[in-house]
Amino acid sequence: MGKEPNLNPDTFTTESEFDDALEHIDRTIRTIESQVLEAKGLAKKDRVYSDPSWWSRVNYALKRARAQRSAMQNRRGVFTRAQKKQVHGVEQGNRQRVFIDLCREMMSREQWLELWRRVDERIGAYQANGSTSGDGIPWTQQPDQDSH
Repeated sequence: MGKEPNLNPDTFTTESEFDDALEHIDRTIRTIESQVLEAKGLAKKDRVYSDPSWWSRVNYALKRARAQRSAMQNRRGVFTRAQKKQVHGVEQGNRQRVFIDLCREMMSREQWLELWRRVDERIGAYQANGSTSGDGIPWTQQPDQDSH
């Protein structure tokens, strides 16, 4: 067999590293399961039983490999969700920044300052209601009804 792959998920920076590690673990599990089946086949056919110490070690190794696979899958899920959240957050932040920049370009100074005054008012209303998101505070004007 080739070089042992890195099985430390703390050092992984790509999904392919997780895939490589999972494939290695899967091969290990298949190898152990094959050995167990072979030993059971010999026991059934020839009444040749495996050493009890070997049997304990192989069962422990199988349980450990399955647990390692489960842990690796969980870590991959955490990694994937974190990557998606990071990408989405960056995209959303950039989109909001572009929107703010366009508003500033399209508005007069007076309109811009009035908008920020209304933002401060709205935040004060949110805080007075104990809300951080503005739930329950209706729009005073719908965006398509605003006069420009």
